[in-house]
Amino acid sequence: MFIGKNKLFPFILVIILGCSNKKNNFNYNNIYNNIITGIIDQKVNISSINEELNKINLELKSKPMNVNLQIEKGFCYIALKKCDMAEKNFKNILLNDSLNKFATLGIILIEDNRYNFNKVVYYANKLIKLDSTCGFGYYFRAIKPSNFYQNINDINKAIKLSPNLLSAYAIKATIYFFEADSIKRAFHYVNILKHKDPLNTKWIYLSLTFNENLKKYGNVISDCSELLKLDTSSTTTLLSTRGLAYEEKNEFNKAVEDYKLIANKDSSFSKYCLAGLYYKQKNYDLAYKLINTLISNNIYKKIDFLNDSSQRFRGINKIKKFRKLF
Repeated sequence: MFIGKNKLFPFILVIILGCSNKKNNFNYNNIYNNIITGIIDQKVNISSINEELNKINLELKSKPMNVNLQIEKGFCYIALKKCDMAEKNFKNILLNDSLNKFATLGIILIEDNRYNFNKVVYYANKLIKLDSTCGFGYYFRAIKPSNFYQNINDINKAIKLSPNLLSAYAIKATIYFFEADSIKRAFHYVNILKHKDPLNTKWIYLSLTFNENLKKYGNVISDCSELLKLDTSSTTTLLSTRGLAYEEKNEFNKAVEDYKLIANKDSSFSKYCLAGLYYKQKNYDLAYKLINTLISNNIYKKIDFLNDSSQRFRGINKIKKFRKLF
């Protein structure tokens, strides 16, 4: 499926947190920063998180009031997408210490996970007041489009204060692309991300989004081809996206090849793609034959591809808004 402006595919990647059960040998700020960076950059190793969570729970049996352990536990819950459990942890901490910056940051991560961006910005402002040297506060304040210069100022502060937070470069790229129409600068930061973290599909999807908006179909094909090697969870969507790009370049045989490959994952969707292509080529007999098959099998009771065949992929898969990626 082609992605509309300000939209992007959802995806998940992983990193090991680097925590230890020997807490006394670690600076908790560093532990938290590693965990938070991993969560934001979507680089979380689930097995490592579960192992760490088990260690924390064991320690809490003898140290139930240890705030540092409770905070780390909350971050682990967020990494595991158990936001309700994390919220309970952080709110309990804030009841006793309303100025705890890490509990505040935990709430920000939870609201970001829920796409409550107004609350994200509200708590980000609170975090900046609590600690103006915390780069995460500026990062989260910049993710909601508002004033271009304020967003750029905030994201530059985030990069300066949290240089290992790669998603900050992604936000900077999107600000330049969507809010300033500075395509060259946007791709400059995408290339930085690809260089720093070449196997992270998040940055390739970012490039794909930009190229789709620019209708650079050759680059769309290249991005999809690269992603098909790395992201097996989105094969159908990527093949349909690449197939439509081939159509736009009038390379219909290659488009057919991609649509037939989709049959391995979703034969109905494959027929739907091929029907639209055949209709576009004015091969009406084949198009109607495929559509009638789908209708007779009660897969689609009504298909409106005839009125807008070039848009047939839009809306089939649920694509989250672009800003929700970060």
